[in-house]
Amino acid sequence: MTLFWQQMRAQFMGLLIWTGAGLLLVLGLAGSAAAAGAEGGAMFEKLPPELQRMMGYQEGLSTLDLFVSGKAAVSMALILVLYGIVLALSVVTREVDRRTIDFLLSLPVSRSQVLLTRTAVMVMNTGILGGILWGAFIASMNRQGLEPLPAYWLIFLAQWLLAVMIGGITLLVSLWIDDYSLAIKIFIGLLSALYFLDLMLKAAGVDRIGRILSPFSYADPVPIILEGALPWSDTLLMIGVALLTIGASVPVFNRKQISA
Repeated sequence: MTLFWQQMRAQFMGLLIWTGAGLLLVLGLAGSAAAAGAEGGAMFEKLPPELQRMMGYQEGLSTLDLFVSGKAAVSMALILVLYGIVLALSVVTREVDRRTIDFLLSLPVSRSQVLLTRTAVMVMNTGILGGILWGAFIASMNRQGLEPLPAYWLIFLAQWLLAVMIGGITLLVSLWIDDYSLAIKIFIGLLSALYFLDLMLKAAGVDRIGRILSPFSYADPVPIILEGALPWSDTLLMIGVALLTIGASVPVFNRKQISA
């Protein structure tokens, strides 16, 4: 547990910065939720068909649902995933780049414990960030007299699982990259491209099956709102990939040669 709390303290300032930046965005979006709800569907009907599809327009969604799924949920998914990438790269790659990995490996604990306890901080901090952002968003809607659905909290859970899954993949791949700045550029650039590609595919009318290779499609807020539940297949896949990649990272890290 000592390693865990040491990593929590080391990441505390970063958590505050990401939370502050996220709250500025989320509260700015939440402030327009009442206006979006008051205007009814007329606002969305005026949008070009491409933008309607990008925002997840479907029959059965209220104007508030469309606002949440098309603006707030999409923005918060990107924030959580990017934060998960940064945390995943801090587990090993940043320590190797800073030449501080030798200190970690000199501690009277196994490499597996070092990896897993620091990865647990990634899991916890992404959950904390997501919980704060969604809590602030829903509290803001309540203050405006709106009635958020319980499914909105399920969107948060899906996005948290997405961030953990991407974090696990990042962790595993990053064990072959010792340059922290290079790793940041690669992973953030790649995920940003996938994020915007997913939006473009939605705008083009590509269905869920056609976007199966996009990680963001597994935390799509529209089916969660319509069904009032997490899609079990997507949920199990995200959990499975996260467990598989984090588990595979252990033997890879145990065999990793650390250059002086």
